Amino acid sequence: MKQTLDIDIELSGFPVGFTNPITGERVEIWFDSSLENLKRIIVEENYEEFDIYEQKLKEDSIHETNVETVIEHAKGTLEYQYDFFFGKGTFEKLYECVPDFDALERAYEPTIKAIAKKVEQQAKKRQKDREIAAEKLTKEFQNKKKQKVANKK
Repeated sequence: MKQTLDIDIELSGFPVGFTNPITGERVEIWFDSSLENLKRIIVEENYEEFDIYEQKLKEDSIHETNVETVIEHAKGTLEYQYDFFFGKGTFEKLYECVPDFDALERAYEPTIKAIAKKVEQQAKKRQKDREIAAEKLTKEFQNKKKQKVANKK
């Protein structure tokens, strides 16, 4: 009977925690920092979705100018932003933990900045790891080459 070789795969990403300062309730959301997801976030085509969403919100609220409509519009925009970066349903989870739109809105920009910093650190680490691996392979190749030359003598 042959045994299967199991390889553990470490996904690219990290948890981002949000805590309600009053209740202490905490929600952790996974940020996918894979190159594929970062490309998805950066590619402008995805912003077309936001433009469509914004237009729909504007059309829905053209005839209503009450405070509730304005708040719902802003809340919908923030929901799109959180869901865009973390995945569908994220804002709903966060709002359940911290039912304060204004607080979540204030937290959004610092969250994105912190994520950008962490992604940059990961990119530097990946680059360094690749350089170390390339250096190691080069040394191994040089050692094998020296061995072959020594064996021929």
